[in-house]
Amino acid sequence: DALRFHASIGTANKEARLRYLAAYWMDRVRGVSGVRLYTPRDPRRHGALASFGIDGMPARVVAERLMDEYRIFTVVRGIGDGECVRVTPHLYTSVEDLDALVAAIRALAR
Repeated sequence: DALRFHASIGTANKEARLRYLAAYWMDRVRGVSGVRLYTPRDPRRHGALASFGIDGMPARVVAERLMDEYRIFTVVRGIGDGECVRVTPHLYTSVEDLDALVAAIRALAR
């Protein structure tokens, strides 16, 4: 049933939705003082996954605080010599979920 459901959505529609979700939250934190996006702006260079960091705060601390204070699950990944926080929305992720993420990132960056 799950495979039939995903097949009925279609690959192009899934890709478009995931790109929309990634762009949605990144556009809202781009330019926020203290927030650094590691994901390229060009949508041809990424899919749903996107990474960020907050100046002066280790990625592990950001991920822990997102979970502990906001109940938002993210993961820490290596990037170059450092680490970043990876956000991975899925088809079921709502705009309201991403608004909560944006608000949490803005609060942590203050």
